[in-house]
Amino acid sequence: MMSNRPADPDRWRRLIAEFEASGLSQKEFASRNGISSSAISYWRRRLAREERPKPELPSHTAMAFVALEPVARPTQEPVPFDVNVVGGRTISVWPGFDAAELVRLVRVLEEVGA
Repeated sequence: MMSNRPADPDRWRRLIAEFEASGLSQKEFASRNGISSSAISYWRRRLAREERPKPELPSHTAMAFVALEPVARPTQEPVPFDVNVVGGRTISVWPGFDAAELVRLVRVLEEVGA
């Protein structure tokens, strides 16, 4: 059996590579190496997640300013205002909106060229 020492990702990388090259079923490989089959599953998922390339974030993001035109509406109910984004999209923003989330949404839409 494997010892109770802390998990060693490099050791598990080697074990997973050996398993994948062995031609054995996961259960057979686990039994022969004194490890649990569920540990193999866990480490395969964990290592695959770690090895996925991380998306690169742009070093800078250009912000475009949009002219807002107030529209008078005869109502006491909260009403949204519209933000026109590059690419012709419009975002309706309701009173009480989270300004940071709006900025994030506009940046994402501009980055993908929406």
